[in-house]
Amino acid sequence: MTEISEAYAALGGASSFLGAPTTEETTCPDGIGHYRHFDGGSIYWHPITGAHEVHGAIREKWQRMGWERSLLGYPTTNESDAIGHGKFNHFMGGSIYWTAETGAQCVYGPIWEKWQETGWERGALGFPVTDAYEPAGGEQRQQFQGGMIGWTPQDGTYVVSEPHKLNKVLRVFLVRFTDISNPPPLREIGSIVSSSRQTNCAPIPMVD
Repeated sequence: MTEISEAYAALGGASSFLGAPTTEETTCPDGIGHYRHFDGGSIYWHPITGAHEVHGAIREKWQRMGWERSLLGYPTTNESDAIGHGKFNHFMGGSIYWTAETGAQCVYGPIWEKWQETGWERGALGFPVTDAYEPAGGEQRQQFQGGMIGWTPQDGTYVVSEPHKLNKVLRVFLVRFTDISNPPPLREIGSIVSSSRQTNCAPIPMVD
């Protein structure tokens, strides 16, 4: 019995949420890992990670990204409970987190590492509400329920987690940068944020 078969049996086999198999166990394109798809999800195996299931909205997100060939690589956990009613799978290169309010969002790379430092979804930032995006100049930014993490090759990661600071950043975007496709560099945001302590501004609503 393979590790995928053992994992399937441990979950309850055909009577589990995975249901009946829809493929045979198959070798992945890298020639190393194996997978098997089921009515309700998939189990992927790699000699480093072992066998783990992925299902539901997290599986759909991972599939759109390119399965194990994506930057996330193979799953390293089964789908697990996050705080509240959230769910997550960890992967070799990042994580996908899901809630009914935020949907399934991918976190990876330096932003993923910084988010771990802040306490994952249990920290001040909460769950991710967007994937990472690149506004300009090699920067990466990602929005969370309680703030933002940004990254540049020059300056590393930057966290904006206090609501009044994030509101200040958003206000400057709205007032000074009408072209939202070309926002200011992260170091300029840092200057804006550092000065926000001396600025009395009424909060503005958060944007999705």
